[in-house]
Amino acid sequence: MRKLLSLIIASVLSVGSVSAQSIIAQEASFEDYLPLLEMDGFGMYSFDISRLSDCKRIFEFSIHEYAGDSLINSNFSTFPIQRATPNLCSVKELGESATEIQPEEMADPQRGILTLSKKFNIGLKNRNDSTKALLMSMVNMREMSETLPLKPIFFNGDPTPKYIYNARPFKVDSVYEGKFIPLVLIGSVWVDKRFNVIRFCGETVLDPELNNNQMIKDIPHYYIVGVTISRDKSDN
Repeated sequence: MRKLLSLIIASVLSVGSVSAQSIIAQEASFEDYLPLLEMDGFGMYSFDISRLSDCKRIFEFSIHEYAGDSLINSNFSTFPIQRATPNLCSVKELGESATEIQPEEMADPQRGILTLSKKFNIGLKNRNDSTKALLMSMVNMREMSETLPLKPIFFNGDPTPKYIYNARPFKVDSVYEGKFIPLVLIGSVWVDKRFNVIRFCGETVLDPELNNNQMIKDIPHYYIVGVTISRDKSDN
């Protein structure tokens, strides 16, 4: 009898142990989708500029293109476009129609600011096999887009070109007016002939000073998206 009771208790404990270690299905969160989106070339980088809203500033976005460690285009563009946008718009800029604007319609009625951007975004997605779509968005103000042509690599004797690009954000510290600030690097993977593999390895967040960065020396082709900030002289 005692032996039978011991077997029953052991069986119950065994079932309880399995139950405690069971797999439970749940709803996937947005973060769970990120690896899937990144695999398809999607990426979004957001930058807080709320501390720069003390006055009207002009944010001029530009794209630097590099082949190896050589700058080949300091203002890449597939079509002529002005990439400068302010961070705010005051009611007085509307002229006579400003009297029709109600305080509740303003971003900051005490300062007479109609619209105000507290952040901007840099977005990426694959347009097709050989191009990426780039979005530069000053939230609440303006959106600008660009198409980035990609360069092929050839791997393991396969004559089929492969277009594989990844992105890395830069560390952003102090902001100096009138100076180009790098924000995001979009670069090609490279072939490591020593181990016969494709690589894109290095820091997950890049230092703006790239002179001694080994990763930069290995990337065959890349773009750096950045911004130059200046105070609007007409804002008195």
